[in-house]
Amino acid sequence: MEFVLTEPGLNCYVEALGISADNTRVLFRLLDVDNSGRIDLEEFSEGCLRLQGEAKSIDVHTLIYQIKKFLTKWSDFTKYIDDRFMSLGVVAGADIGEWASMPVSMRGSVDIVTMRPSHWPAS
Repeated sequence: MEFVLTEPGLNCYVEALGISADNTRVLFRLLDVDNSGRIDLEEFSEGCLRLQGEAKSIDVHTLIYQIKKFLTKWSDFTKYIDDRFMSLGVVAGADIGEWASMPVSMRGSVDIVTMRPSHWPAS
């Protein structure tokens, strides 16, 4: 991938197509479906066919649906992890009252030993 960005001839070609360096990286990731770090002729051909034309309404709505589904699963996962940490705190004998009263968004930066957010001053 970096070869395309550093090879003057290829870089000029990509720029002539109006594709920025960041977009070139995204395009490479989209075409490299097997994550091999290389794009073979089949990946290139199929990728170009997939990417031709403008996004249709169904494409956009499919993405919205998939993102909502992912966010629901992510929320379930973070709740599960939060519950596991609470259980570990109980087993370790920590005072989890302070932990439990904290907003979930702050719990990720908590010192597991003191059960205090890492940005709070030491007491």
